[in-house]
Amino acid sequence: MGLSGRDLAEILKVSPSSVSRWERGEAEPQDELKEKIAQLLGVSVGYLMGEELLREPVMEVPVLYTDMLVHYPWKEGLPKTKEVLLVAACDVGSVSVGNRPFAIIADGDGMASANVPLGARVVINPNERVEDGDVAFVKNGNSFSLKWVYWQKDGGVETRSASLLYPPKVFSREDLEDGSVVIIGRVMGSFVRPL
Repeated sequence: MGLSGRDLAEILKVSPSSVSRWERGEAEPQDELKEKIAQLLGVSVGYLMGEELLREPVMEVPVLYTDMLVHYPWKEGLPKTKEVLLVAACDVGSVSVGNRPFAIIADGDGMASANVPLGARVVINPNERVEDGDVAFVKNGNSFSLKWVYWQKDGGVETRSASLLYPPKVFSREDLEDGSVVIIGRVMGSFVRPL
């Protein structure tokens, strides 16, 4: 996961020496911290404490709604939400302090041709590099959408919709630098909720 003891201390708002004592077995975190650590690492508290075997590690990914997106970039971390997805940690990608993966609900014309059906929960990871041909979550002005991304040699980017009704758009390096267009993160996968 690439999380250092110092990173963990920062996330949990404890001293690095406390984390060090836990790692050496000299002390145990309080129960509420055990829950947070287990959630962060995508394991159960039982596994964390050596009481059970490891199952497929999962991560809780918060589902953000449209009204939460308009405040991007979020100064205080991800907005609080009641809906979460439990996703296999290996399907989420890398995680870093203050830049956690999140999910949105696909709406509009969706990206069905990219295996993102309308209404699906789409996991976005801002830590994963967006390569040519990847589907990414893109902010253009005040609108957010899922687009295929193609990087230009001059540092700009071309975005393409799944629908042929919308022509590709090309944005300059300056558009990216001044924040007019933001490639927020790579789409890691989509999940359809059962009825």
